[in-house]
Amino acid sequence: MLVPLLFLLVWCLEESRASSEPDTRIVGGKEAPEGSIPWQVSMRNIEGTEYHFCGGSIIGKQWILTAAHCVKDRNIDSYEIVVGSNKLSSGGTRYKVESVIIHKDYNAALLTDDISVLKLKEEIKYADNIKAIKVDAGYVYGRENGVVSGWGYIDVSRNCYIKLLNVRTLSVKNCRNKLRDVTGPKYTRNEICALNKEGEGFCQGDSGGPLVRNNKLVGMVSWNVPCGRGYPDVYTRLSSYANWIKEHTRD
Repeated sequence: MLVPLLFLLVWCLEESRASSEPDTRIVGGKEAPEGSIPWQVSMRNIEGTEYHFCGGSIIGKQWILTAAHCVKDRNIDSYEIVVGSNKLSSGGTRYKVESVIIHKDYNAALLTDDISVLKLKEEIKYADNIKAIKVDAGYVYGRENGVVSGWGYIDVSRNCYIKLLNVRTLSVKNCRNKLRDVTGPKYTRNEICALNKEGEGFCQGDSGGPLVRNNKLVGMVSWNVPCGRGYPDVYTRLSSYANWIKEHTRD
C-alpha cells in the first residue's frame, strides 16, 4: 500500500517516561549532529496534545517549503513551525503560520504536484543552527547521491533526535520498473526516486522533509511503500517547481 508520509504518533516521549510507542526517526539512518541540518523544521500540532506531524525546509526568512498533503484541510491556527532544534521534546524557536499556498493541481488521491509553501507571521531569526537552504533548479538524474532527514518512524526506542540517511537516486525507467507491481499513486517525471536497500528509507513523520544534494534542496519527501521494505522512496522533484516556488515567494 502506498501512503503519504504523515506523522501518526501522538508525541515523542521524554527519556523519563517509559513507553512502547514508536520513535520518530528515519529508517536505517544515523543521528544528525547538532546544527548540521539548519534548514530543517518540525511542524507541530498544538490543538490538544502536541505532536510532530511533518517536516519542512526553510527557504526564506518568512517561507517554509513542505508537502501539500501535510497542510491540505489543516487549520493554520492548529499548528506551529519549530526551527533550530534536533530534538522533538525540547529546544527550538516557534513561529506561527500566516498563509498557506498549495499547488493548484495537487491531487490527494494520486499525490501529484505534492508541494506547498507556508508564509510565517514574522521573519525567522537566523543563527548557526537556523538557516535557509537554496532550491536547486538543476535536474537530478539516476545514480546521484543525496541526503534525506527527518523524525519519521523507525522502532520502539524513546530517542527523539532527528536522523539523516545517505541515499542514491534512480532513473525514471528504473523507478517505474521497481514500482510497477504496487497499487496506488504512480511515479511521474515530476518526482525523484531513491533506493538504497531493504531496511533503509523514510517513514511516517518524514513527509515534507528535505532531500539535499551538494547542500542544495532538490527534493521533498512525498510517498512510498512504508517503510524501508526495498521499494523506492518518492520525492517531489523541485526542479519541476522552481518557477512556481519563485512566483509564490516573491516578497
